Amino acid sequence: MKSCVMALCLTLLGGLALAAIPNGTPAEPPMSEPVQLSVSRPVSAAATQVLGPDELIWTDNPDETLHYDGNPSSGIGLTNGGTFYGAARFTPTSTCTVKAVLFFQHGAASNDYIFIFGENNDTTPGVKLESVPYSAADTYRWKRIDLPQPLVVRAGTDYWACVRTTHLAGHFPLGCDAGPMVRDRGGFISTNGIRWQQLVDVNPQLNYNWNIRAIVRSVPGLAHDVGVSKILA
Repeated sequence: MKSCVMALCLTLLGGLALAAIPNGTPAEPPMSEPVQLSVSRPVSAAATQVLGPDELIWTDNPDETLHYDGNPSSGIGLTNGGTFYGAARFTPTSTCTVKAVLFFQHGAASNDYIFIFGENNDTTPGVKLESVPYSAADTYRWKRIDLPQPLVVRAGTDYWACVRTTHLAGHFPLGCDAGPMVRDRGGFISTNGIRWQQLVDVNPQLNYNWNIRAIVRSVPGLAHDVGVSKILA
C-alpha cells in the first residue's frame, strides 16, 4: 500500500511510556516534554459513516462487533518513535461477554499488548482487567486478539478496549478511520497509560476514531458459567 506522510506537530502531555500497567491506579509520573505525532494516509481514503454514541448495535450472530469507527483510512505513530496507547470506550446496552479485541494494524511495531480497562469516567479508564501480548510483525490487516478468559460486562457499564504499541520513527502502527471522531468514545490516546487525551483535542486535524473494536456475545442476564469468567459489575 503506497502512502504519503504528513507530519503534524501536536502537543500531547504525558510521562515516559510504561512497559506495563499494574493493577490498580499507578502513581502520577512527572510531566514530560510535548511529543509529536505523524499521520500516514493512503492515496485513496474513502470516508465512511461512523456510529454515534447511541448506536451500539448487534451486527452479527452469535458473536457481535461493537465499534464507533469506519473503514481503515490512516495510520498514526509518534514522529520520533516510542510507545503510546490508543483506546475506545464502550458502554453496552445489553449484558455481554467480551471475547476479543479487533483492531487494524497499519504499520510495524513490537512489544505490544491489548488491554481491557474497567469503568472510571467518560474520559479516563479505570483499573486494568486484562492484558494480552501480541505480535505486530504483519501490517495493513485486521488483527483479532482473544482474551484468555471472557469478561462479563453488565448493561450500562463502561469498559475500554486499548492497544499499546511500540514502534520506530517512520512507522504508523495503529489504524484509524476518516472521522469524524465520536466524542468521549472512539479516539483516546496516552503516552503513559495514565493521562489521556482525545485525538481531536490534541489537534483538530486528527478528527478520527481508532480502528479498535470489541468482539462480544450478548447475554440475556448472567450466564450459568460466569463462575469461570471475570465479571465487571
